[in-house]
Amino acid sequence: MNKLQNNPIARSFAAILAALTFATPAIASETLHNAETTRNALMSFSEGVHLYGESATPNAIGKSYAILTVAAGEITGAFYQPHSSFDCFRGKTEAGELVLRVTDSYTGETFPYSIAIQDTSLLASLGDIHTSQPGLEGFHRIEEISDRDRELLQTCHAQ
Repeated sequence: MNKLQNNPIARSFAAILAALTFATPAIASETLHNAETTRNALMSFSEGVHLYGESATPNAIGKSYAILTVAAGEITGAFYQPHSSFDCFRGKTEAGELVLRVTDSYTGETFPYSIAIQDTSLLASLGDIHTSQPGLEGFHRIEEISDRDRELLQTCHAQ
């Protein structure tokens, strides 16, 4: 017997490798589909109001923010900068992104826009913060939601 046959880890690895070698494409495809479904479930937003900002501090001058509400899988919200105009949006999560239709507040025109969703659960579990909420690429999650944020949401819901 060689050294690898005596090593339980090596034997386990060899057994897994052998099983994968004989796995059918259907099994492999189903496994990938299940992994993607789990990933999407982890990266979906819970119902309610969420605030994200380029700065972790609310209302920092010159920084952009996204206030959004999730209801029945639909997302409505606004992009804004403090003491400036705002643009409303509607959309949903799709393939790891927020896929949105943004309405320009000056012209009324709509245009497509998407933001990558970041899975923050691994990062959060390594620190003292425990959250299952996904993040937005380039933005920090902010817990403090102001009356002004809620007013923007009401305006965007009314449109």
